[in-house]
Amino acid sequence: MNPLKLAKKKVLAVGSSVLKIPTLGRCPKCGSPLYLTKSPFGNYLTCSNPLCDYYKKVEG
Repeated sequence: MNPLKLAKKKVLAVGSSVLKIPTLGRCPKCGSPLYLTKSPFGNYLTCSNPLCDYYKKVEG
């Protein structure tokens, strides 16, 4: 199989396992809306601003 096609399949597989759900919260660093991000590594509150690096692990 073409290595590029294989790499794209892996990226799509990883990307599809992450779910982002909008919340009513605001980022304490920049004020942008927060998302609840569910991934195989746990649940996190993440900032919607791509230039901001705020995230917080959520239990449960």
